[in-house]
Amino acid sequence: MPVSTRDLADRIQFAVGFIHADLAAAAQVGDWVSLARFDRVHILLITSIGIATEDPQIHVEEADDVAGTSAANLAVITKGDMKQGVDLTDSTDLEVQLFTRATQAASHLFPSGANIAHGEEQSITLVTIEKSQLTVGATAIRAKFADVGATEQRATLLYLLEGPSELVMPTAIID
Repeated sequence: MPVSTRDLADRIQFAVGFIHADLAAAAQVGDWVSLARFDRVHILLITSIGIATEDPQIHVEEADDVAGTSAANLAVITKGDMKQGVDLTDSTDLEVQLFTRATQAASHLFPSGANIAHGEEQSITLVTIEKSQLTVGATAIRAKFADVGATEQRATLLYLLEGPSELVMPTAIID
């Protein structure tokens, strides 16, 4: 049975980190989102084509609240999923149709190591952070990105917060 969009909206809170930002213009910093009322957050980054040597990396930080109090790197990312290709709308390209799981040593950056080469293609990157991975006292996370270089590369950052502990979908932008 198909899932309706209403069912999805009942299970996941969507929050925008930033929309259509140029990762080559300057460092880009997503908004803080609170996990106080959620079990996990899926960080979704969608990027346009850049060049091979200018690869964006998701840099995850945690804080005590959405004001960013006591912000610190959250070095827990050991895996993520990526789709990449010259044209993500190409339904004949199997690499574009399916996510590829990438694993790495625990880091606050994703992708890292051998997984990093994807700046020359369009990409969708998905990283999941569990509430239980935050240090004691931390309730918020954000993703940010260093300036990738000289070539324009547009990106949109979304947070999908899942597992609310309340019957009515809570907000993710306040503590």
